[in-house]
Amino acid sequence: MARAYSDDLRRKLLEAHDQGQASLSELAARYGVSRGWAWKISAARKRSGQVERQPYRPGPRSRLNSEVLACN
Repeated sequence: MARAYSDDLRRKLLEAHDQGQASLSELAARYGVSRGWAWKISAARKRSGQVERQPYRPGPRSRLNSEVLACN
Protein backbone atom coordinates (compact mmCIF):
# COMPACT_ATOMS: atom_id res chain seq x y z
CA MET A 1 0.00 0.00 0.00
CA ALA A 2 1.12 3.54 -0.62
CA ARG A 3 2.25 5.56 2.37
CA ALA A 4 0.72 8.92 3.25
CA TYR A 5 2.76 12.06 2.68
CA SER A 6 4.34 13.43 5.86
CA ASP A 7 2.89 16.32 7.80
CA ASP A 8 6.21 18.10 7.23
CA LEU A 9 5.67 18.02 3.45
CA ARG A 10 2.13 19.34 3.90
CA ARG A 11 3.40 22.15 6.11
CA LYS A 12 6.22 23.12 3.69
CA LEU A 13 3.91 23.23 0.68
CA LEU A 14 1.23 25.28 2.45
CA GLU A 15 3.75 27.69 4.01
CA ALA A 16 5.33 28.30 0.59
CA HIS A 17 1.87 28.99 -0.84
CA ASP A 18 1.02 31.35 2.03
CA GLN A 19 4.25 33.29 1.41
CA GLY A 20 3.25 33.73 -2.23
CA GLN A 21 6.24 31.82 -3.61
CA ALA A 22 4.15 30.15 -6.29
CA SER A 23 0.72 28.79 -7.16
CA LEU A 24 -0.45 25.44 -5.84
CA SER A 25 0.14 23.86 -9.26
CA GLU A 26 3.72 25.12 -9.41
CA LEU A 27 4.42 24.06 -5.83
CA ALA A 28 2.97 20.61 -6.50
CA ALA A 29 5.46 20.17 -9.37
CA ARG A 30 8.31 21.49 -7.23
CA TYR A 31 7.58 19.10 -4.35
CA GLY A 32 6.76 16.13 -6.57
CA VAL A 33 3.11 15.70 -5.61
CA SER A 34 -0.08 15.85 -7.67
CA ARG A 35 -1.99 19.08 -8.19
CA GLY A 36 -5.10 17.37 -6.84
CA TRP A 37 -3.36 16.52 -3.57
CA ALA A 38 -2.09 20.09 -3.19
CA TRP A 39 -5.59 21.48 -3.76
CA LYS A 40 -7.08 18.88 -1.41
CA ILE A 41 -4.83 19.76 1.52
CA SER A 42 -5.33 23.46 0.90
CA ALA A 43 -9.11 23.02 0.96
CA ALA A 44 -8.90 20.80 4.05
CA ARG A 45 -6.93 23.49 5.88
CA LYS A 46 -9.51 26.11 4.92
CA ARG A 47 -12.27 23.89 6.33
CA SER A 48 -10.63 22.69 9.53
CA GLY A 49 -7.76 25.10 10.14
CA GLN A 50 -5.39 22.15 10.59
CA VAL A 51 -2.31 21.40 8.53
CA GLU A 52 -1.73 17.89 9.90
CA ARG A 53 -3.66 15.02 8.41
CA GLN A 54 -6.53 13.50 10.32
CA PRO A 55 -5.87 10.20 12.09
CA TYR A 56 -7.19 7.09 10.39
CA ARG A 57 -10.73 6.20 11.46
CA PRO A 58 -12.08 2.94 10.11
CA GLY A 59 -15.72 2.78 9.14
CA PRO A 60 -18.45 0.85 10.93
CA ARG A 61 -18.04 -2.88 11.45
CA SER A 62 -19.89 -5.21 9.15
CA ARG A 63 -23.25 -6.46 10.39
CA LEU A 64 -22.78 -9.71 8.51
CA ASN A 65 -21.67 -12.35 10.96
CA SER A 66 -20.85 -16.02 10.36
CA GLU A 67 -24.48 -17.10 10.93
CA VAL A 68 -25.83 -14.76 8.29
CA LEU A 69 -23.13 -15.72 5.81
CA ALA A 70 -23.81 -19.46 6.41
CA CYS A 71 -27.49 -19.04 5.43
CA ASN A 72 -26.66 -17.92 1.90
